[in-house]
Amino acid sequence: MNPNLNQFMPSHHPVPNQFSQQQQQAQFNPGFMNQMQQFSSGMAAMGFNPLFQQQIFQDALAMSQPVEAADEPLLVQVLLSAKKRRESYKDALNSLHGVSTMSPSTRVRRQIDSYQKNGHSASLWKDYYLDHKDHIDTWINMCLQKEKSQSIEKDPRHTNARPFPGRPIPHMHSIKRESSPVRLPASAPPANKKRKHSSPGSATPVPAIGRSTMNSLTVPEPVFSDRMPPPNADIKIPEPPSRSPSPPTKVIPQGRGNKYTEEDRQFFLKFISWRLKQDPSLSRNDLCNMLAEKAPHHTAQSWGSHWSNRHDVPDKILAAARGESVISDEDDDDDDDEPEKIRPTKRKPVYKEVSSDEEENEEDEEDEGQSGKAEEDDAEDDGKPIKHYSESEMGQKGEPFTDADLYMAAKHAAKFNNWVQMASKDRWEPFAEKFTQRSAKSWAEYYRRNEDGILKLRKRMRKQMQNGTFSENCARPNQPQGKRAQPKPRSEETDDRQRRNRTSSADS
Repeated sequence: MNPNLNQFMPSHHPVPNQFSQQQQQAQFNPGFMNQMQQFSSGMAAMGFNPLFQQQIFQDALAMSQPVEAADEPLLVQVLLSAKKRRESYKDALNSLHGVSTMSPSTRVRRQIDSYQKNGHSASLWKDYYLDHKDHIDTWINMCLQKEKSQSIEKDPRHTNARPFPGRPIPHMHSIKRESSPVRLPASAPPANKKRKHSSPGSATPVPAIGRSTMNSLTVPEPVFSDRMPPPNADIKIPEPPSRSPSPPTKVIPQGRGNKYTEEDRQFFLKFISWRLKQDPSLSRNDLCNMLAEKAPHHTAQSWGSHWSNRHDVPDKILAAARGESVISDEDDDDDDDEPEKIRPTKRKPVYKEVSSDEEENEEDEEDEGQSGKAEEDDAEDDGKPIKHYSESEMGQKGEPFTDADLYMAAKHAAKFNNWVQMASKDRWEPFAEKFTQRSAKSWAEYYRRNEDGILKLRKRMRKQMQNGTFSENCARPNQPQGKRAQPKPRSEETDDRQRRNRTSSADS
């Protein structure tokens, strides 16, 4: 063979060299051959061991079972423990993959038995948590809040904030002194209660001296009494007015309501003083409702808020009025010869039918401040006839109010003996049902603006009704002597028109 052709022939000498190296390694390293033989024999043993293959199959099948709803308590407990220890949910979910990864010394040892029965893989636990994350997190938060509330209830500051004198709790006091001696002044209220029954020298709590601040636990609760005025003795109570104060005429809109002006504030104090002078048994809510009826540009809730914001003076007025009521009741018990002293303390319905009391209430509603001038006006009114108006002369819907409206409103008010004590709803709803051109609220607002004139005309009507000189069909009083005036044909037409209006209003 040509030696030049050897360079084109493939070289097979690396393979013999590789086998020769393995043979040399086997000759000089007999342990390598033993290891290879053991590995091959082990694989053969596993391949022919049916028990081992069955165990592997069962483990793989168990790991593939999905997590069910019955496994949620275990999952929540593990995640709750991880959250308390400030561990991540990832580590907590991975710990559920196998029992060997969970240390028996942890606080979740009870979960091992449950895990051995379940045998879910960590990926399945993660999938179940992600699918039901919302309600599982809600469950965990509820557990945390419950434990937090229980810890607050077990706190000595809350359990021993107000102990009873007859039931001492020595165990709680001992724990309190050992754990937080700085909070010992929290036991000051029992000492204050005990001080009421003992001498000042025998009840001097030592821990209360070391505290520099006070809170609701150390300060005893204030004692209030209906017979005691509020602790603002430096505030002077204004004198109640002699008549009903006129409602404010200046209304300034602000936001969704109206602004409280200085005129509103003055009217507020004068009105409650005047009402409490008449009836000291009125409550705060009653006064606010009356204020809303008298001055409807503010609601009863708004007047109540105004009372709360400026409560010093009205609270003292209310307390002083109730104190006067109590004193008058005690005086009445001691002296039975003076029964008139209890009249201001009783409600108006007790004596509302007495004519003298009605006249006194009506005189309080007048604008005249001097009695001499009022008597002169009364003398003039007795001889002056009241001008009569018909229903057809009243202002219609969308038209301004007329004198006929004022006449009809006064005539309606004269029918009631207790007009001043009536509510706005009872006053004007029946009137609005009869005269449907305006609503009850519109009539109430018209009465508020013209209250003095309506009440004055009402008084004149009632006096002439009592004397028998008031006539609804003529403009002059009845003539006691002489020829009786014949009714005019126009009056008959007016009566027919009134009947037609009543019929149409009833049909509508």
